[in-house]
Amino acid sequence: PRFDLYSIYVAEGDRLCAIMTSTAFDAYLVLLSPSGRTWEDDDSGGGRSAMLEVQADTTGVCILAACSYGQGLGPYQLRITCPSGTHWEGTAVPLPRHVPSAVEAQPVQLGRLDETDARLRDNTCYDCYVFNAAAGDRITVSMTSATLDAFLAVRSPSGAIESDDDSGVGTNAFILIPAADATGQWCVFANSIGPVRTGDYELRVSVQPTEVSPPRPAPSPPVPNRLQAGGAGTTP
Repeated sequence: PRFDLYSIYVAEGDRLCAIMTSTAFDAYLVLLSPSGRTWEDDDSGGGRSAMLEVQADTTGVCILAACSYGQGLGPYQLRITCPSGTHWEGTAVPLPRHVPSAVEAQPVQLGRLDETDARLRDNTCYDCYVFNAAAGDRITVSMTSATLDAFLAVRSPSGAIESDDDSGVGTNAFILIPAADATGQWCVFANSIGPVRTGDYELRVSVQPTEVSPPRPAPSPPVPNRLQAGGAGTTP
């Protein structure tokens, strides 16, 4: 079956509720936790609506797949709530239909934005990549293209987002994060700005672990200058 993917930031212990309704097909939901645990539902929302109510087992980005039970196609409504209060509104982001590309083994990615890619609300195409980093790591991400005005967004497991248009040379994008604010899976969104919305690009991701300096020995206490000590005496 066809499906749409969404990413949702949650904190451990959050109560997450997702409801999918449609008059065109039998709705079906699948939720994947950062820990690898999976929840699925078909008709718990009543009728042919799907509903998932789960407690997040870890902090990070969950992936929610909205699909149909069978081969149904058509419009649907998806509602996501997190009553615990730690969920930030607006962190449900549409992702590409394919699994995001991991970049650990290949720090240089040759990609292409085209009309088959997922789209943001401004109707521009984007590709999504994921990588792992630990809190305190130094992260650099760059996107270069000879045809596109590159635009980058990097999202932390905490939900914080850094974006850039032209900090690289010319119309290239560059993001430097001196110290990662969270450990886990980070997402990179490769996008474009301007009239040209499709074309080839090169994406580079670098993660440099934090270097912990060994503790320095404490300085020795000053040695008293016995020659300057007052008083008189004899040595045995």
